[in-house]
Amino acid sequence: MYKSLSTLAALLGSLALSAPAHALNFKFSFSNTSSNVNGTVTGIIRGLQDNANGQQATEIELLTYPAGLGTNSKGDLVYSSTGGGWGALIKNSFDVSGGNIIASSSTFASSNSPNALFLNYVNFSNASLLTFNDTTLNVWTYNLPTYTRQVVPFEFSAEQGFLLGVPLFLGLRKLKKKRA
Repeated sequence: MYKSLSTLAALLGSLALSAPAHALNFKFSFSNTSSNVNGTVTGIIRGLQDNANGQQATEIELLTYPAGLGTNSKGDLVYSSTGGGWGALIKNSFDVSGGNIIASSSTFASSNSPNALFLNYVNFSNASLLTFNDTTLNVWTYNLPTYTRQVVPFEFSAEQGFLLGVPLFLGLRKLKKKRA
């Protein structure tokens, strides 16, 4: 009886601890090597899945950019698949394998043209670029952007705790009665 109860507890515990698939987020950065504004552009790519090719991010957010680009007065620096925020994700393709971006070709343009962001864009000879109001000022490079996976904290729900706790409580209680 003790063996079957511990097997049940282990099975329920493993089910309770298994987390549902979460979208992966990646920080990105690239620095100027080919244009007139020195500095680094950083941001976050949200909503990718592991081990999938040709997928689209749900959102790209710019975090930092060189002051030499001027002030962005067009609202939030977020490109969204719904077209909200700063602009729409026009072309957006990422390959993810083993938790890493292994290929990308993306362009994100604002409805407030000429604002644009390109990450390793194939039609621009794999260039990465950020420009705001003045298209003569931009951060541009032909080097690949750096992608770093963001770690999402593990979420433990009340249901998972219940599924794990009840069999363990009953098993320990039964063991205590058996010893008494």
